[in-house]
Amino acid sequence: MEIYPRFLVGSVSEMKIAQKEIEDGIKEYVDFASDYDIPLEKLLSIHDKMVENCVYDESVMSDDPSVVAQAPDSVYHAIGVFRDKFAVCQGYSQATYAICKELGIEADFLLLHLILPV
Repeated sequence: MEIYPRFLVGSVSEMKIAQKEIEDGIKEYVDFASDYDIPLEKLLSIHDKMVENCVYDESVMSDDPSVVAQAPDSVYHAIGVFRDKFAVCQGYSQATYAICKELGIEADFLLLHLILPV
């Protein structure tokens, strides 16, 4: 699975490091979920491990745009789950999607942006 964190890095060498961290994170979760035979059990184990190991960044739900702007870009990416252990739903979803693909579990990733009136 190739998830490129291009918008998070400043150079090709940093991207290669980040890509390796993502690959290692995916492998860790795949190895963990492989202990289970039933796909639903695999998904539940992935969920439980993510919830245990990663904190949801609630600052992005703030009414104050300056607070939201302080959240690192990595919270919106799978690397937030695997490397930083700090993410939002987009990061969790991307990480779960990548793990499912490696496990052979059919999955889709939908990114939805809502624009709300101010």
